[in-house]
Amino acid sequence: MLNGAQHAAAPAFATPVFDGTDLAGVVLARVDAGGGAMFVEQGRARFADRRAHGSSPVLKAGDFISFAGSGRAVVEPRPASEFVGRMPADFRDSIPSRLARCRNHEVAARTVGEFSYGEVEAWINAEPAVRRQFVHAWRAKAEDTEFRFELTSKLSRHPEWGPVLFRNCMHRSRRRTARWSARRGRRRSRTLRRTDGFPSDFTIDALRRGAPR
Repeated sequence: MLNGAQHAAAPAFATPVFDGTDLAGVVLARVDAGGGAMFVEQGRARFADRRAHGSSPVLKAGDFISFAGSGRAVVEPRPASEFVGRMPADFRDSIPSRLARCRNHEVAARTVGEFSYGEVEAWINAEPAVRRQFVHAWRAKAEDTEFRFELTSKLSRHPEWGPVLFRNCMHRSRRRTARWSARRGRRRSRTLRRTDGFPSDFTIDALRRGAPR
């Protein structure tokens, strides 16, 4: 069961045959040798089928999607009795909302302390649907020397960190490209400058000799 709150990058999970992405609510999922299923108890979620020709429907509260073997995934308005029967007993009873009681009660976030690359490596190198959220959440760790070294040396396993690690290089590259484009535009403008509505003799001669335009 996943209880996903709204974040800059929505929570997600991955399985060998389907992913659950854009999670905002309470979602239950099951995967076994015979197939898979996902039930959105509250909120919404996207079901991303990994199999060939799979679909990615967005599910709302109460929707249940399942498939068997290589069969097509089917969305139903309520979970199958077999799915409910295999659900842990503690998950079967709906818990009443306590939102009204806690709506105006602010709780200060508790700092859990620093962490090393090794402690979160499995998360950083997880499935793309899972790991992308950490680029935003742990962006500041790119300034830590040891953490940055590990990110850079294993960049092929998490390429989405590239723009964070090398943003200065990318900015310089964009500026060089912009300057080159501007110079090329001015050069072309001079070459194609017209006099009295016709190209000058110099321009015609340059074009005949294959000068860059």
